Amino acid sequence: MHRILFVTAAAALFATGCASTPSANLPEGATACPDPRPTVCTMDYNPVNGFNAAGEDQGEFGNACGACGQDDISYTIPVRR
Repeated sequence: MHRILFVTAAAALFATGCASTPSANLPEGATACPDPRPTVCTMDYNPVNGFNAAGEDQGEFGNACGACGQDDISYTIPVRR
């Protein structure tokens, strides 16, 4: 009985994880924002550009966590210097 519950729960978590990460249509090098979005981020400087769902550049952010904390950001790409 416990084994069936474990397998069912694992399958549900796996399916949910796959459904919440729309990475199939992202540009090369892009990382999708997590769901749920972060509410607290570290202050490390690892600059990224944040993009909305339409693929429009919304500017540079200090790190991916800070970018994905914004509701209009769907994915990030590291800034190349």
